[in-house]
Amino acid sequence: MKKLITLLLMVLSLQMFGQCFQKISASNNFTIAIKADGTLWGWGNNADGQCGDGTNSTRIVPTQIGTSGNWGSFDTGDFHTIAIKANGTLWAWGNNRFGQLGDGTNTNRNVPTQIGTANNWKSVDGGWNHTVAIKMDGTLWAWGYNDSGQLGEGTYINKNVPTQIGTSVNWGSVAAGAFHTIALKTDGTLWAWGANPGRFGNGTNTSSLVPIQIGTDTNWKNVSTGLGHTIALKTDGTLWAWGDNDTGQLGDGTNTDRNVPTQIVSITNWKSVDVGDMHTIAIKTDGSLWTWGRNNSTQLGDGTNINKNVPTHIESATNWQYVAGGVNHSFAIKTDGSLWAWGNGYLLGDGTSNASNVPKAIVCPTSVLAVDDFEVTNEMKIYPNPIKDILNFSFDAAITTVSIYNLLGQEVIVKSLKANEGTIDVSNLSSGTYFVKVYADNLVRTLKVIKK
Repeated sequence: MKKLITLLLMVLSLQMFGQCFQKISASNNFTIAIKADGTLWGWGNNADGQCGDGTNSTRIVPTQIGTSGNWGSFDTGDFHTIAIKANGTLWAWGNNRFGQLGDGTNTNRNVPTQIGTANNWKSVDGGWNHTVAIKMDGTLWAWGYNDSGQLGEGTYINKNVPTQIGTSVNWGSVAAGAFHTIALKTDGTLWAWGANPGRFGNGTNTSSLVPIQIGTDTNWKNVSTGLGHTIALKTDGTLWAWGDNDTGQLGDGTNTDRNVPTQIVSITNWKSVDVGDMHTIAIKTDGSLWTWGRNNSTQLGDGTNINKNVPTHIESATNWQYVAGGVNHSFAIKTDGSLWAWGNGYLLGDGTSNASNVPKAIVCPTSVLAVDDFEVTNEMKIYPNPIKDILNFSFDAAITTVSIYNLLGQEVIVKSLKANEGTIDVSNLSSGTYFVKVYADNLVRTLKVIKK
């Protein structure tokens, strides 16, 4: 009987907390997250419509944004949200005072509003009041507030529509701060622009209206920037930081600002990192969770409200997969899809206003999916769906490449061919939602599939 009760409790726990969220972005006072089924959710302050649920009411539990289940990449600015659907279209909502939504107006939106008609957006990042995005062709685009040249297009003029930055076609990822922007190219080089009170990492305090290369290293892997500090990961697993350090957010054991990349602990097993306003959260390759920096609202999750200037181990679990830092709160997702939160109370999404100084589980909400949840096209067929082992596909034109992406935007399978139909073995993929992209000449079609 005890074993049966234990099993039932485990199943109930999995239904309530596990197999739920895949990615999350925490902002100034609200949060956006995507579930394994491709639905999008928001909670927290909603005065400017940044939660996207059609209201301006504060939400203390995750609230679904529409009924669409084909959301892919997304990010939050301080008071706005930008997201990309599986079909490559761009959508935005929230505060639009400086044109940061990119819809050609300065009108706030409380529901997802499509930006332009392009369907080749790849990734996006929101800053304080500006937005930066990359298209599938590797071009870089920016819009919104530009008082410090943070858009990178050579002026101080705000833009309320996406504006291309330079002519390079090898941008890989981008991170928007408050008054500056940091980006990586696909060749592993690091670039920065905007205001530079030591925040570029090039050893100077000279600002720039256009992207300038930082150093000569070519092994940068990803980068995240907060209010005034930047943390970046190299391909060798080392972690580097620069910028403001008054609350220990750089993690180098001091509270001294740095204007060049400074290595954080002499180890090579860092896996991923994200920064909050003035604190940092990271995961090692062993799945352990670490935080440092400002802790006035217990956003470090170490059981105290004391700032830390070195990486501090949080909890004993070794299955952490994804982290997100806000201003006064933090989130992390485990490999089982369960969401954990700590810090300022009403921002956590647990239905209360109670703060927590350690990670606590957030109940998985129930999705409502639209009838057209699975995008349909007469040109392409993918079956069966849901799929267990072998995925069949066909297209009216000769297919050159088929790529399968998870909800984090990571390519998990790619297959090249020259035929109108074929198959892919997906038996090794974990259960969940995936996007299948079929490339044929200049055509790209995307469909959503469920892996059993």
